[in-house]
Amino acid sequence: MSRAAKIHTFAATLLAIGCNSQPRDVDPGDPWEPQFRVPFGIAYADFSLGDGAALDSLTAVSAVPTIDLPVPLSKDWTLTPFMGAGAGLLVDEGLGVWIVSSGVRAEWLRRVGDHLLLRFQPRIRYDINVNRRDNLLGDWGRTDISAEIRYAPDADRSRIRFEPGLYAQAFWYFDDIDFDIPAVTPESVDNQIEIGFSLGTREPVRVFGIRIPRVYLGYRFGGGVEVTEIRFGDL
Repeated sequence: MSRAAKIHTFAATLLAIGCNSQPRDVDPGDPWEPQFRVPFGIAYADFSLGDGAALDSLTAVSAVPTIDLPVPLSKDWTLTPFMGAGAGLLVDEGLGVWIVSSGVRAEWLRRVGDHLLLRFQPRIRYDINVNRRDNLLGDWGRTDISAEIRYAPDADRSRIRFEPGLYAQAFWYFDDIDFDIPAVTPESVDNQIEIGFSLGTREPVRVFGIRIPRVYLGYRFGGGVEVTEIRFGDL
């Protein structure tokens, strides 16, 4: 994901790529089959004070292999518990972090007429992070709800069928997430809203054997933070 954030008394520019990578295809006829994916991220952040002087920078990478278990509840609803464990690294400080992520999400998907596809997805997520240097433990929890509408003509018989869409997403954190930046009063982020558009294809498209994911470009705001974000794969 790519972000540019302004947080009260200081500005933080974060450039990153985030993606949900699924290394194998899953048979849609067997929805109970566990699905394996590897969410990964590469991020660079540059913090500066109001006068534009550089304060600090940060480069981070992470990978969290995750197992999903989709459970069909009805024709339109699917419930998916998930659990993952992996690691992250703050490159500049050489600081490693163990990451454990778990939660559950539901998905409602329905076609409306011959041209529209509606998607609704509530989710609850809880993460635990362990600092490998001094074994300090941190955690955070979040509930989010997303809604997306796609233009997906059923009569389109093109070889590659593009489906543009619009989406909105709301985030509620169980506790405020604190920012502790040297020489700057700690600030925090609580609830946020994101709006944007998406683009992808109906059938998977592969280039040199690599599946091209759906792309989401949005603007997130709330809790004193403004974010321009790019995500690959899913909301």
